[in-house]
Amino acid sequence: MTFTKGSTTVTINGAIYPFELEFKHHQNVGVAEDGTVRVYDRSLTEKFIGIKFRDKDTNLNAIRSFITSTVKFAKETFTFTPDPDMDAGAGKGTAVTVRYWTDQFKERLFNYNKYEYDMILRVE
Repeated sequence: MTFTKGSTTVTINGAIYPFELEFKHHQNVGVAEDGTVRVYDRSLTEKFIGIKFRDKDTNLNAIRSFITSTVKFAKETFTFTPDPDMDAGAGKGTAVTVRYWTDQFKERLFNYNKYEYDMILRVE
């Protein structure tokens, strides 16, 4: 899987699990005085990609710098290209434009020279 912004590309070679694709549809739901449910469709559906992955410390600075300096957390969009057998909503292995969807970046050292990351990406 790769993250790309302009001429900067970070390739993640470690284990990627779980990979989640979530759809959130915006609607207003309410109950009227007579007990009937009223739903007002706001016609907006957002897609979110949840990724947990592990990689070696040789890639630590590249991943950290990409999120904190290149795309500046949620400020800039970037291209996410999943592995060939993963579908990020546009077909297996097909790239999508995403935004890092949180204001914090956590890396956990879970084993010697191996780091773990949890990321939420919003598909633009």
